[in-house]
Amino acid sequence: MTDNGTEKVAAMVIHHENPMLAAITPRAINDVLMIAEKVAKTGLCGVRTSEDAFIRIMTGMELGFGPMQSFRGVYTINGKPALYADLMGAAGKARPSVCRYFRMVSSTKDCAVYETHRVGEPEATRLAYTMEQARDAGLTTNVTYKKHPDAMLRARCSATLARIVYPDVVSGIYAPEELDNAGDRDDRDD
Repeated sequence: MTDNGTEKVAAMVIHHENPMLAAITPRAINDVLMIAEKVAKTGLCGVRTSEDAFIRIMTGMELGFGPMQSFRGVYTINGKPALYADLMGAAGKARPSVCRYFRMVSSTKDCAVYETHRVGEPEATRLAYTMEQARDAGLTTNVTYKKHPDAMLRARCSATLARIVYPDVVSGIYAPEELDNAGDRDDRDD
């Protein structure tokens, strides 16, 4: 804080290739701590503590995402950072030096198919995830699987494909739906 009570944010950078899509990027650990404290006070995106906000920001920054994208797509489950499936795919797609493309091939209530092509690999990798696989894994008792089976199959398929083809990018991070105790999200509303 300055003497007149205003916050000093000059250490943060507002940047983006497209100036219309500028984002605030912390440049120092104190910037991250300040954002984490402010967000924890608001409860934005289910953040309850400054420690949770800090983990989300740092995880997102390691993957190339800004604080707001991190709050929307990174969660902590039993103290472990997890990414929503769409952010896992985005982590690969954001690196054109590594990912030629990452796309959905098809999606129904019974099967989702994704394909990606990693730079340097001779051919694309395609993966399908079926409702039968979800049933065998015991996932279909989840109410969201019952209401939105196509979306849940897409999430499982794309997250798995991202981990298979881009392990160096997503480095063992799982989607919330994939962790054993997904019902124990640190940020869920009671």
